[in-house]
Formats: sequence, C-alpha cells, structure tokens
Amino acid sequence: QLVELAMVARDAAGVFGVKGFLKSVARDSETTMLKKVKDKWKPASVEIALVYSIRLMKDLERKEQKLNGKRIYDMAVLNEMEIINIDDMKTKREKKKHAPLILLNQCLDRVMEFVDLSSDDQQSIGSTLNRLRHLIFLKVKLKLMTAALEQSRCRHNSRFRIHLDRYEAAQSRERGTVTPHNSKCCFVQSFKQMYHTIEREVLRGADRMFEVGWKGVANEAGIDAGGPYREALNEVARDCSSEHFDLFIRCKNGVFERGLNRDRFVPNPKYTSPLHLQMFEFAGVWMGISFRTRANLPFVLPSIVWKPLVGETLTLDDLASIDIEVSITIDQIKTLNTKEEFEAAFPDLYFTGKCINKLELIPGGATKKVSFESRGKYVQLLEEYHLGLYSQQVKAICRGFGTIVPSQLMRLFTWEEADILTCGSPTINLIDLKKHTTYSGFT
Repeated sequence: QLVELAMVARDAAGVFGVKGFLKSVARDSETTMLKKVKDKWKPASVEIALVYSIRLMKDLERKEQKLNGKRIYDMAVLNEMEIINIDDMKTKREKKKHAPLILLNQCLDRVMEFVDLSSDDQQSIGSTLNRLRHLIFLKVKLKLMTAALEQSRCRHNSRFRIHLDRYEAAQSRERGTVTPHNSKCCFVQSFKQMYHTIEREVLRGADRMFEVGWKGVANEAGIDAGGPYREALNEVARDCSSEHFDLFIRCKNGVFERGLNRDRFVPNPKYTSPLHLQMFEFAGVWMGISFRTRANLPFVLPSIVWKPLVGETLTLDDLASIDIEVSITIDQIKTLNTKEEFEAAFPDLYFTGKCINKLELIPGGATKKVSFESRGKYVQLLEEYHLGLYSQQVKAICRGFGTIVPSQLMRLFTWEEADILTCGSPTINLIDLKKHTTYSGFT
C-alpha cells in the first residue's frame, strides 16, 4: 500500500500543472470551502488530498505573487492556537480568507510523507511545498518530523562518558586564550573527546546520548542522573556565543552597536582549516542534538546561519540583520541616479570588500576604482561577497546538523521555526504562564 501511495505522489508530481489532472476534483468556491471547514471535511483518499493540495497551493501562490510576496496570513498567531476554530473568527471575510489555508493543511497532513521534498524541479509538488513552507501549520510539519526522528533513533544505549573540567575552562578564560587551537573551554574539551571517537548514530537518541563527569576545584565527579549532562549541553552551546572563544564572533551590528541583532554571533570567517571546519561541524551536531531532544540550547545565531540549514535563499535583508553598514552602502549606491551624485558620495571607492583585509572582488580590484557605469557590477559583487563570507563555515554546520536531524525535512520549516525549535522561543506566553502559576502571599 505504501508503494502504491508513493507512486501516486510521484505521478502527481510528474503532471503538476496539467489541467486534466486537476479537473479530477471539482473546483470549490470560497463559500463551499468555508462550508467544508465548518463540516470538518476530510479528503476521502490520498489522490483527492493530493489534487486538492496542488490546486490550493497554486491558488495561494498566485495570491501572494499579486501582493508582491506579502504574507497573507499571520502564521505565528495561528501556530500558537491549539485548535484553529474558524467560528471564532469575527467576520465572514476572515473566515473565507482562512478556509483555503485550513483545507490545504488538512490535505497535506494526509499526503506530505509521500512527497519528494528534495526535487529541484520548480513545477514539482516538493519544490512548491518548499516555496510555500510558511503556509504549512507547524503541527503538520512536526508530525512528519517526529515520525522521521523516531524512525532514525538509535535503539541501543551508549555507555560513552566524557569528562569536562570547569576549572581548566575558567583558567583558560582568565588567560585570554580564545582561539580554537589554545582554548580549554568546554566546547574544545567536548570536541576533542567526541568528534573522532563517538559515532553520530549514537547521538540520534531521544534522551541522554552520553554521560558527563565534571571536574573542578573540589574534583567533583558523581553519577550523571541528568543534571551534569544538561549542564554540559548548555556550557558547550554558550561557548558558541562567547567573547572568550572566537570560533564564533559577534556580528558587525553588535561590534559597532548599530542596527538590529546586536546580540547575535556569526561564524568566524578566518577559520577555514580542516580542524576549524570540523569544529563548526561539531557545533552543527550540538545544534542537531538540541533540535532532536527539544533541549532549547542557547545558540544566538542570525538568519544567515539558519536559512542555509532549511534551504532558504539569503537576501540583502539577511546582510542588514548583521551588518547594517554594508547594507546601507549598497542601498545608497543603488539610489544614486546621476554620475555627479555618485562621484560626490563615493570619490574613492574600489573593487574591494568592506572588511578589514579589503579582499579584492575582482583581480586587481584594490587599484581599480568603481565608476558610475560599473556601480551595478560592484554592488552585485559586494553583496555576493558578504553574503558568502561565512559559506564554508555554515556548510560545515549544516553537515553536522544533518547527521542528527533529517536535513531533507528541514526544507519544510522556515528559518524562524528552525531557530525556535532548536533554541526555544524568546517570547513568553503570558496566558500559558498564568495558567501554570500559583500565586500566594500577595495582596
């Protein structure tokens, strides 16, 4: 039966967009769709669910294109709801607006496990799902991901044990040894004990994948009943956003205290050796453990790291989120319409990146001035350079993450969802907090 359903999905993908295929299920009006939602309609077969999904995706994508990419729905609010009850919406217009979205997710819940999400064909169902990932309810995605995590879970318990020395880490911090080569931080200690010795399969567990023994001034040891393990997870993650270990460094917005995301850290682009890339891969493994076990570890990373993890394309907005100065320069050059304005604003502009080492964007770029006529090429090269500045390190992070979490399924999630599912939500739900809080002793 599974083979048969998989063939249905494959055949549907092959004829995506063919009118005859879509005519196999009648087209519904807004009123009919609203009635189906109220009647709690479910697709009678996988084939119907598949066709209905395709049609709804095409319609919703067309609507978004008319709005120049503007989002139709507030998915953050919808994902927070335990049950989306269309009767709770105030106006009939709102109800009709949300009916196609609800029906789409009901159909996708039935067929998504049979769709090839890795397809590069822009007309395939998988590729369309990737483009419209923001329209899929988080609980629908998590249902599929949870099943995949369970199937790939390590079935045997590991007796692997690592030993971390908090005193040595503190001494390293006080000495100012911040590089991967000489630091004794918990990240480096864990890396040296685990990277070449423990199989990645062992780290694909549902709970504790290894045991931790802590050493300190009092030579503390003890049995790991969960507390030492949890502490180790947090300490290693904190080292990835620490001023005392420069594998990751604060983004330019944070260094110069301008723009957004001043607390975010980016991979250090100067670290490109095989050892460094192994460390970045190990950071990705740790992020995968956090995602897989819902550990909510404190990785303070920007979209320029999360987007490649879910297969999203980087844009100038991602650059602005970590380096507003370069982003402003690019915008300024784009808006200058005359040669006089350009030469007055940028009299000494050369084909080099806006960084300390002034890397040449083209051969001989350090001596070649940017003219008004060549400004478009310069902007393109500058944007490509800064967006690709961390590509080697981020690819290593993605490799490590993919050994713990099915990377193909990550294409269903937005980068914001990947961040929250790995590190936890930065916002506090006051309604949920009140529900689980007991007040006493206050007047």
